[in-house]
Amino acid sequence: MQRYVALSILPRYARHPDPYFSEHMITMLSYDVQDLPEVSRLFLQVVLDFFQRTERDRYNYDGYSERTRLWTDLEKLPAEIVSSEYEKFAAVIKAKALRDPVEAYRFISTFSALELHQQATELAELADEALPSVKAHAWWKETFNRAAAAERAESLLAAGDRTGALRVLGDVE
Repeated sequence: MQRYVALSILPRYARHPDPYFSEHMITMLSYDVQDLPEVSRLFLQVVLDFFQRTERDRYNYDGYSERTRLWTDLEKLPAEIVSSEYEKFAAVIKAKALRDPVEAYRFISTFSALELHQQATELAELADEALPSVKAHAWWKETFNRAAAAERAESLLAAGDRTGALRVLGDVE
């Protein structure tokens, strides 16, 4: 019964047009990810669709919201599954970088937390490219640039190249 609900009913309800209802259904689906590993990819796809079609509430603290819980749940998924949906992440970041750079940055940090540093670097560069070079976006462009450099340094450290990592971090302005 639990498998049927997790694989059939909850994903359908998670795509409901009402964002509050769908967010609650995705949260319910997240409870099944640990018990049913085959739900992981479906959960990731549903969460990405949800984040792409909804906006966070910029004016309220979201530390205890279901949306923040979904971000935390993304970091608990296996790295292979998250990595396999790289193109979808890239599309969402391109769309979100201009409208809501905070969420774009959260996607980058998700890849970083899963130690997918090369892909996190590429996503940070995509977010930087998505923003126009105007004064209003200077801080976020610098943030994405620094995130890309930090991820490059992490990749070099993982490969054992400490000197190269320090050189990359030293080149960041």
